[in-house]
Amino acid sequence: MARASQSRRNGAARQRTPARSSRQTPKLGRGAWLAPIFGATIIVALAWAASLEQATPEIFVVASLVMTIAEGVVLAFVAAIWSPRGVPIAIGMAVLTALLATPGRWELATLRTGQTPQSLDLVEDLAANLAWAVFAGLAGATILRERLTRLLPRR
Repeated sequence: MARASQSRRNGAARQRTPARSSRQTPKLGRGAWLAPIFGATIIVALAWAASLEQATPEIFVVASLVMTIAEGVVLAFVAAIWSPRGVPIAIGMAVLTALLATPGRWELATLRTGQTPQSLDLVEDLAANLAWAVFAGLAGATILRERLTRLLPRR
């Protein structure tokens, strides 16, 4: 009698799922491989949109903040897509996405202003961008994963 109550819960038979071996990695869709490229494209498009609204210092600050938050959301989505492979890989893909978007953002800034930025400014921008990618990737692969994957198609 006790055994029957353990195998049935709420009147339904308990379904057993086969245990996966530790060497088997979950399969990702074809879109997962394109996620860093699409993410980088979206980030550069967002940077372009933010650069259009830079008339006064106040608008510049607001546009920069909105661009940074939107970039973090894109990086979190990329990490959420790659999270079945593990948190380190998901963070790595978010960092890769940020690295892919960086030259486009820099070229866009050069085209919009007509000025070549100094090397130290570029290094500082890259360091801040990579730190933001690690943070957003970690959030997307852990605490935001369930919410973000519900928004993705076929998940």
